[in-house]
Amino acid sequence: MEDIDIPENILAAANIAKLDLLPDKSKIHYEKEYLQFCEWRNTEQVHGAGEAVLLAYFVKLSNEFSPSSLWPKYSMLRACLELKERVEINKYGRTNELTKMLMDNVEILESKLVITIPDSKTHKERFFAVISDRDVNPMALFKKYIALRPAHTPHRRLFLSYI
Repeated sequence: MEDIDIPENILAAANIAKLDLLPDKSKIHYEKEYLQFCEWRNTEQVHGAGEAVLLAYFVKLSNEFSPSSLWPKYSMLRACLELKERVEINKYGRTNELTKMLMDNVEILESKLVITIPDSKTHKERFFAVISDRDVNPMALFKKYIALRPAHTPHRRLFLSYI
């Protein structure tokens, strides 16, 4: 639905109400992440928040921050983009790749997880490692996840729906 027929005072009230949807305790942090993204867009002379723009932004951030620090940045930026620009970044990406992952696609090594993302639309398997940092032990988390798996699951898919 277009905003064409909505009076300015109603739009202003709606925008104020949207800002109240952000958590009060961390609203400043959300705004900071959004402003940093906006500044990066200005510096790079890009517009919008399409999949390619966000991918480039998070690749840049991944060179500066650990994976455990990237998740809150993504989460805060996602909320702000939904509220301020009506962009739903959680719809970006190839989620079918996660659905196709099997138990055998994760190898537990002494100090890391080696994950294989199966053949996708690029027709290439991809590999990456998840290493421990001082806050997160991915091997322990993965083992807990596997322990939750029902014993008689009729398939080898890695991700299940727990209801």
